[in-house]
Amino acid sequence: MIVVSALVAIYYNIILAWTLFYTFASFTSVLPWSHCDNSFNSHLCFTEDKAMECRNASQYYYNKTCVDIDEYCGLAQQTVFNATHCLNSTGDAKDAESVLDKISASEDYYK
Repeated sequence: MIVVSALVAIYYNIILAWTLFYTFASFTSVLPWSHCDNSFNSHLCFTEDKAMECRNASQYYYNKTCVDIDEYCGLAQQTVFNATHCLNSTGDAKDAESVLDKISASEDYYK
């Protein structure tokens, strides 16, 4: 019974610690999970705001920068079909937005 009580107490304290950590992290003026400009973000991090900035320049957002369609399709080992599609090895044209995996900034923060 003492072992079970100790395990429950440890579990409770871990949950409480995470709650306090994220509560105090949310008091910052810019939430760390709202953008991809942090050191911990992966190259797959994606925010719609940055992607829109790139789209306005006819580019695609990848690895915290705007890249041309040639480079973007090349990252997925595909060739350029037109300004919005990449051609895979079987000859199928895929929308360029879907050829590379992306994860949201908040998902990247919590991983």
